[in-house]
Amino acid sequence: MAALRLFIAIPLPGPVRGLLARDGETLRRFCSGSFTREENYHLTLVFLGETEEERLPAIKAAMDASAGPGFPLRLGPLGRFPGKDGGVLWRGLAESDGLMCLQAALSERLREEGFRLERRPYRPHLTLARKALLQRTVKLETLSLKMHPSRFRAREMILFSSAQRDGKRVYTPLHRTALR
Repeated sequence: MAALRLFIAIPLPGPVRGLLARDGETLRRFCSGSFTREENYHLTLVFLGETEEERLPAIKAAMDASAGPGFPLRLGPLGRFPGKDGGVLWRGLAESDGLMCLQAALSERLREEGFRLERRPYRPHLTLARKALLQRTVKLETLSLKMHPSRFRAREMILFSSAQRDGKRVYTPLHRTALR
């Protein structure tokens, strides 16, 4: 069987994706990089990476077993993961016990199924740009003030496969689990 590049994420409502796209347009005036396309915005819970198709039933079962109630989320300030190529520019989220509990429960279930997951602490974020190079005179704190505020409710998590098609990253939903 073929391997799929997989991750589990909370999808964002259309209006929130639209706000993030507008924020991306603002950021382009102060930053170069590869910006996330509007349809690809999501909140990653767990990155599984290259995974054999035969493991899909175990992933789906872990998702279904770890689902709790939905919860509110609120966009936070900008942040950056540094890198040699400029790094990742992202939008944070305000603290959310619901989000942290879901991510921990899902990770625990997946580890019980034998999946090897990252051990570093979970840092919820929405990727806005990769290879992001800020103009030298620009500070993230100042740019954060230009970003749109938004609140939304997490209602489901989705298992996505990720593939390159025609030079673009495409995310295909494979399984949905409602947050009750």
